[in-house]
Amino acid sequence: LLALSLLTLRGAAAPQPLAAQPPLTLRSGAAATLRGAAASLPLFLAGLLGTVLMAAWAATDHVDMHGNWNLLWASPLLLVAAVPAVGRRRWGVRLRQVCALGVAVWLTAGWALPQTFPGVLLPWALAVFIGLQPWNLLPRRA
Repeated sequence: LLALSLLTLRGAAAPQPLAAQPPLTLRSGAAATLRGAAASLPLFLAGLLGTVLMAAWAATDHVDMHGNWNLLWASPLLLVAAVPAVGRRRWGVRLRQVCALGVAVWLTAGWALPQTFPGVLLPWALAVFIGLQPWNLLPRRA
């Protein structure tokens, strides 16, 4: 209190309470980069898992790995789709559309597929679907 009263006597402005201070914000470029990296992380992790599943299917004799329907939501193609520069190309948009379609099929018709899925995979598949941002992949009408 003594320091505050000395500051006001000298003509300096009193410090504002925390609620009155403007919030800390990132520049729009840095925020967009951070959002892009956060959206790409689930895609990268699911693509890595899909690569392991595909390699186990193709390179081993494990019967349980053959015909694994988890490749619908954890496709190895997601490793390519996770790169932000790919999403701006025409083929990158098509790739993201195909991956989003696979995840949507798994999320909506997974109960009808000939394989049972643990419930813990649902949040991961939803994170991949949100990371693909399918609402930005639709063609825009003029």
